[in-house]
Parts: sequence; structure tokens; C-alpha cells
Amino acid sequence: MASRKRVSQRSPARDAVPSNAAPTTGENAAANRGKRQAVSGPDASVARHPITRWHRAYMLLPVVLALLASINTLNNSFAFDDTDQILNNGFIQKLSNLPAAFTQSVWSFYGEDIIAAQDAYYRPLFTALFIINHAMFGTAAWGWHLVSVLIHTVVVFFVFLVCREVTGRDWVALTAAILFAAHPVHAESVAWISGVTDPLMALFALPSFYCYLRYRKTGLKLLLALSLAFYLPALLSKETAFVLLPVIAWCELFHFDDPPSLRTRAVRAIMLSGLFIVPTALYFLMRYQAIGNLVTNTNSRYSLGHILMTVPLALAKYLKLIFVPSGYSIQHFTALVTSVTNPGFIGPVVLIVAVVSLVLIIKSRALSFAALWFIVWLALPLAGIGAFQLLYLVQERYLYLPSVGACLAVALGLEYLAGRRWFGFQGRAAAIALAVAATVILGTVTLAQNRVWRNTVSLYHHCVRSDPRAPLARTALAGAYFAERRYREAEIEAQTALDLDPTCIDAYLVLSVFAYSAGKTDQAIKHLERAETMVTEGPQKRGYLGKIYSKLGFLYNQTKQYNQAEQYLSLAAETTPYMKTWYELAGFYFDQRRYQEARDLLEKALTVTSPRFAPIHLKLARAYDRLGEREQARAAYQKYLELAPGAEESRAVMKRLSEL
Repeated sequence: MASRKRVSQRSPARDAVPSNAAPTTGENAAANRGKRQAVSGPDASVARHPITRWHRAYMLLPVVLALLASINTLNNSFAFDDTDQILNNGFIQKLSNLPAAFTQSVWSFYGEDIIAAQDAYYRPLFTALFIINHAMFGTAAWGWHLVSVLIHTVVVFFVFLVCREVTGRDWVALTAAILFAAHPVHAESVAWISGVTDPLMALFALPSFYCYLRYRKTGLKLLLALSLAFYLPALLSKETAFVLLPVIAWCELFHFDDPPSLRTRAVRAIMLSGLFIVPTALYFLMRYQAIGNLVTNTNSRYSLGHILMTVPLALAKYLKLIFVPSGYSIQHFTALVTSVTNPGFIGPVVLIVAVVSLVLIIKSRALSFAALWFIVWLALPLAGIGAFQLLYLVQERYLYLPSVGACLAVALGLEYLAGRRWFGFQGRAAAIALAVAATVILGTVTLAQNRVWRNTVSLYHHCVRSDPRAPLARTALAGAYFAERRYREAEIEAQTALDLDPTCIDAYLVLSVFAYSAGKTDQAIKHLERAETMVTEGPQKRGYLGKIYSKLGFLYNQTKQYNQAEQYLSLAAETTPYMKTWYELAGFYFDQRRYQEARDLLEKALTVTSPRFAPIHLKLARAYDRLGEREQARAAYQKYLELAPGAEESRAVMKRLSEL
């Protein structure tokens, strides 16, 4: 039995990476593998206790736990965006569209929506997965959930492998993987079918990083090739996979201590990064060919100053979601921080400084890696908060991969506790008790949170239960009821939102939708006019006014009150000057036979919208046609046919082209 203990005398408070961690092969590589199990403290008796004997079967524990913690999602239906992305998505319903998934964006199936046309999410493997799922399961939700559960389970196994390679300690890796498998913050990524993007990316990103780590220890170039091979599908699943590059650079510069020269390590980091730039460049080439842009939408709803001051608050909320297993919801309203003297800025900054200081004081490479992993993977969601509504400034699914670092940090803390004596007692028992208690608590909360995602109504019911006095939770539930044709309940929730906050703009907006759907256009207009009076100064003012003016313009146009319609559509374009409001006003001008004004606005909108948005070319062609600009009309008609050859209007367009 002694041969199975594989004990290293390196203290966990020190660097977990052997000082001779240069790439090795043969017997040296085997020797390195034999050093994985570390003593949990200065007391060597820990290693002699039977609980420290490692068996390969133990690595299956987090896999089994992941299945047990997520299997109840198979009872769930479709929820939230699943209705649009799955049930109403005609594109994924044809297996023959599988190759076409690599030539368009995620939301391109919204062919007539100019906002969807700006979708900068190029995730072809996500779309391909949905096409395959639909071919196998149709609209049977349990099958879709089963695929998500299986993906998550495989990810958990690679969390164990990566943590073992990073720390060299089996028990630390096992503890981290178990905590990851049981953590309720992952419910949004696992129980929500359309939230599978992060687990799908992790399914390739973690093997890529694991192969890199194995290459770093063994020197086998095949492992480096596998790392590069896994990296590309990770990018094709979700663009944030390129975060692997700075993680690998960090490992080369600071995690491994060979070669000893920092300059030599920097050169090695640059060379390795150069290899990963090749699949990165291939991804961007495919992306540009498919959707015509290289980056996501850079437009921000808020000022840069407010964003920077709000980032610490958002980060603090993410830390709370990781370390305090409560308060999980699809909605995490986060008010913008507008002053550095605001407690919402000072408190989070103090917390962050304290955490960073603790990591620096401990001087553990494994802990430093865990902290680096957490913040680097979370950096992009934090940098992009300007694109989100305040209600969704913090989103739990963005913690899927960052939580690996947090779980590893907790596992390292438990290892430290296990190697200490407290008041004459061994810390091992306390560490085991804490680990078991944490797993039970996390798993119980996860099972409950999975049930929250049963359907859209249950999802927003949970928001209301979590914060009964939140008017925006009520309006969201009202919208869910309305979609289920539970009109009376929808109106009650919207009215409750107004009872809670008479200035709730969203309540008037949903009531306007309800009234219009019931044929009460005049009442819908009154609700919108009332909403306009509720708009106050603040970061959301322009967004709310633009939405209200646009809706009023539409309703007045429906009632043939064209002067008012033009007034409000023009106000919308002035308040929120971008392609949607220009496109809507151009449509109004075209219907009013004011073709020159329509042409000018469409040309303006075309300069900032996706050139692959077919409807704008058709509208421009018809405007040119009416103005007698035959060459421009012919070119625009041809562009439309090129982009939408199978559209309903294509036959009429071809006929008109033959006449020009």
C-alpha cells in the first residue's frame, strides 16, 4: 500500500509547481506524475492516514455528483430565450442547414429585424449543436436538457484534470471539482438550454489548457498540437475562449519557474502565444466572412466614467454569488455608481483590495493562479457591462468558467486547514466536515435552482419570490403570463408593479402592449404618454424616451394620424440616433411616398448596419426605383437577391430587374 501514497514534502503554502518543471519525458515525466499528492501541512502524519490514500476511482466522484445535481433538469421545459432560439427558430429545424451554421450569426434567423442583424455573436458550434439536437429530439425538452447535463458532466471531469495539473495534488483537485459540480451558480448555464454556450466553450477550452499543461511537463509536441486543436472549437463555441492566451502567458511568466531567466520565460510566452494566434486568426477570418465584423457591438448605454465606477460593485456581486450560495435569480438589478464617494464604490473597492492583498501575502502560486483564472475569465463580462440593461448587469452564467478559480481557492484553503492543529485537534476532521457540509449545501441549492428554470413563468415567479417589492420582477412576470395567454394574471402583475412604484416606466410599457393586443390602441397610446411623463434624468433616460417615441410613432401611424406619427418617429431618431430609428422613419417616409427622404435615411442606416441585412437593400432598391435612379436600383435589387435568394419577394424582384 505504501507505493500508492505518492507523497511530496512541498508545503501547500508554498509553490505547488516543482522547481524542475521543465518539459521532461520518460522516467522524469513519470517521476513528476508521482509527485502529485502533497502533504497538507507540516504534520507528516496526515499522509499516513487512510483518508489520504488516493485511488483513481475517486476522480469519478465529481462526475457522479454533477449528474446527481443536474439530472432533475430533465423534468424542465423550455424557458426564457429558448422560445425564440429553439421553438420559433426555423433555421435549426433542418439538418441540411448544418454547413450554413458557419456562415451566419446566432440570431440571423430573425431575418426582418434590423437589431438582430447587428448580432455580433459568431458561435457556429452553438448553432450546430442546436441543429443536431433538433434532429435528434425535436421539441422534446428532456433531450435538450440531457445534452446540457452531459456537456456539464464532461466539463467537471476536466476541471479535476486541470486543477490536478496546476497544483500537483489529487485531493485539492478532487475537492475543487466537487465544489464546481455542486455549485448552484451554474444552474443558469446548465438548466437553461440556451445558456449552454459557456459549458460548450469549456468543453473545448479546458481540454486545450490541460493539453498545454501536459505538454509543458512532458515536452510532447503532440500535446501542444492537441491544445491548439481544441482551442479553435472553443472559439467557435464562444468568442471569449481567447482568454486562454493571457492565462497561458501568465503560466509561462509566473507559474512555472523554468527557465530561471524572466527574459527567457517572456520569449517562450511570446512564442507559444504566437502558435495560438494562428487558430485565433482563422476564427476571425471565418467570423468576418460570415457576419462582416471582427468585434462585438461597442456601443454603450452609459458613460465610461459610470461604467468604471460600477465595475467594482459588479465584481463584488459576482464574488458574493460564488461564496454565498443564496440570492440566485435571472435578475440582478445593479444601479450605476455615479460617484467615488458612493458606498457602492468604496465598499467593493475595499473588499477587492483586501482579497488581492491576501493573495499576495500568502505567496502561493496555486492560489495566485486561481485568482488570475477567476478575474481573467470574468474580465470581458465586466468590461462589457455598458451593453447591458441595469437589470442584467450581473449575470450568473458568466461565472461558469471563472468559478473554477474560486473553487480551487477554497480547496486550497481546506487543504491548509487539514494540515494544521487547532487547540490540540487535527484540522483534517474540520476540513473534511466543512467540505462535506459545503457540498451538501451547494448541491441542495442547485437542485432547487434547477427547478426554478422549469419554464419562463416559474423563472419570473422566482424573481418575485426573491424580491416581492421589485416592480421590474412583476413586469417581467406579467410579460411571461401574457405570452402564456394568461391575460388577467398579466394585468394584475403589471398593476402590482405600479402599486409598488407609480413611476415604473416598464409597467406602462407592458400595459401598452396588452392594450394594443386587445385592440385598444387609444388606451395603448395613453399608457405610453403616461410613461413619457415618468422619465427622469439618469443613464436610462435616452433609452426609455427612444423606445417610447418609437412605439408612439408606430401606434399613431396605425391609426392614420400621420403628423403625430412623423413627430414621434423623428423624436425617436433624434433621441436615439442609430440604425433602428432611422430605418423606422425611412419606412414611414416611403409609405408616405417621400422617397428622397426615405432613400437618404436608408443610405445613412446602411453605413452603420450589417451589409448582410437583406431587407434594407430591398427598401433602398425600391426607393431608388421610385426616384428613377435605375443603376442604383438594379445594384440594390441584385444585392438583395444575393443575400436572400429564397425569400418570398425574390420572384417579384427578379421580374422587376428584367424590366429595368
